[in-house]
Amino acid sequence: MLLLAPGQHRPLHREGGAPQGRAGDPIGQPAAEGAVDRHRRLVQEAEATFRQLGLYNIIAQVGDGSRGLPDQAPFDRILVTAAAEDPPGPLLAQLKIGGIMVVPVGQSDAVQTLIRVSRSETGFDYDELRQVRFVPLVEGLGQT
Repeated sequence: MLLLAPGQHRPLHREGGAPQGRAGDPIGQPAAEGAVDRHRRLVQEAEATFRQLGLYNIIAQVGDGSRGLPDQAPFDRILVTAAAEDPPGPLLAQLKIGGIMVVPVGQSDAVQTLIRVSRSETGFDYDELRQVRFVPLVEGLGQT
C-alpha cells in the first residue's frame, strides 16, 4: 500500500507484496517513501533491492499493512496492492478529506474489483474501475 502525506504528495507506506517486487521503482525518487510487508525476509530483500537501485529514500519495515500508519495519518492517497474483502476500516480512517484510496476488493479465490474510494466531508464515494486479480490482504505478521 502506498500512502501520500497531505499537501506534499510524499509517499510513506506500501504493503501487500510491493517490497519484493519493483513497485517502488517509478515513485522511488525523490520523496521519502516507505515499504511495509508482513514477512521479515521480504523486507530484507526489498532493502537490498532498493540499495542496488540507488533508492536510498525508501524505508522498508516489517508490519501489518492492513492497519496502515495511524501515527502519520492523514494521507492524500492510499494505494493498496493486495485484495481485501472490503476496504479496510483503519485505512479509510487514515484518508484525509479530499483523499483517494485505490484498493482491490473481493474474495481471494475469485475475480476482484479495483475501486477508487474518495473521502469527502460527508463520507466516502466508491467508484468501480475494473476487474482484477490480486493476492489477499492478510492481517498480522508472517512467520519469520
